[in-house]
Amino acid sequence: MIIGFDAKRAFHNNTGLGNYSRGIIKNLIHFYSENNYVLYTPAHKSLHLHRELKHNSNLKQIQPPLLWPKALSALWRSYAIPMSFKREGIELYHGLSNELPSNLPKNIAKIVSIHDLIFMRHPEWYPKVDVHFYKKKFKAACERADHVIAISKQTKTDIESFFKIKESKISVIYQSCDPLFYDFNNVAYRNEIISKYNLNHPFFFYVGSLNARKNVASLIKAFENISDNCEHQLLIAGNGQKTYIELINKQISELGLQDRISIFHGIPNDDLPALYQLADIFVYPSSFEGFGIPIIESLYCRTPVITSEGSCFNETAGEGAIYAKVGDHKDLAEKMLELSQNTNLKSTLAEKGLKHVQQFHREKTTEHLVSLYKGML
Repeated sequence: MIIGFDAKRAFHNNTGLGNYSRGIIKNLIHFYSENNYVLYTPAHKSLHLHRELKHNSNLKQIQPPLLWPKALSALWRSYAIPMSFKREGIELYHGLSNELPSNLPKNIAKIVSIHDLIFMRHPEWYPKVDVHFYKKKFKAACERADHVIAISKQTKTDIESFFKIKESKISVIYQSCDPLFYDFNNVAYRNEIISKYNLNHPFFFYVGSLNARKNVASLIKAFENISDNCEHQLLIAGNGQKTYIELINKQISELGLQDRISIFHGIPNDDLPALYQLADIFVYPSSFEGFGIPIIESLYCRTPVITSEGSCFNETAGEGAIYAKVGDHKDLAEKMLELSQNTNLKSTLAEKGLKHVQQFHREKTTEHLVSLYKGML
């Protein structure tokens, strides 16, 4: 097979959609090297996938012509990409991040991955203009596609409900995580991380964007409620909106928790597995997600999870987590204190979580994806 990808996010995004796109490309190269993969992306200076492009002759990158104005890269993605399909021999085109060009040839199989429709469920979290354009773009992609990939059952339900796409046209193919998180045996590196991040006490751990939807302020308030009853620290890792980061830093200062709460921005991906493994409990109090990749990273690292009720969270965490009411810092505090004091429950959750998360192993998710590809040709 010769498969083309909208790979903009793989090169231009460091997290989220970028991780999803890079993961799919790396997994396909690793498990299905007999195919050829063509990556379409606007011009960039990223080193993402640099090694893969250098060492895999079946992987090719295509950017706009040198004379193409950078300001028109969106136009190139929407209209010009299909002009190269005949030359490259493209048989199937996969839009990895919620969109497809408008003029794809009829003889090319077309697939789009839809990650979430949070902007439809909660438009109040987004600028009105973004909601308008996201709705138009995502809906058009679903209608143009021959098949739609939803990254969770929750997203599949939302696509059917909001866009009226037939169930038979949608497949749930889960997202995996970097295989770095599969390795639990690198004790020496964990010791380096303890020193690097000054981890002298057991700690609760959060990884993710720093914005209102993730409820990090509620997590800080929950931690404040139990801080006198446990010796734990709270380690928060992520980037986000400047105003929200200022808000939570002010909150921490006003609560007098500067010595108990640490916020790290831009933690290297290579450090995260050890941090998950060293954490006593991973807390992910988000209001709503399409999938929640940090949860499966934590479960692979044998770290029990506290997350929110509803959304996709039970689907993602299964029996490897306990669940708190969304936005209820008192309920979250009770769950954090209860789990921190219950060694047997932590062990049970870690064991059940590791069993549950095997369905998201990259070999299985890639097998499901390639099976869909073959069925489309």
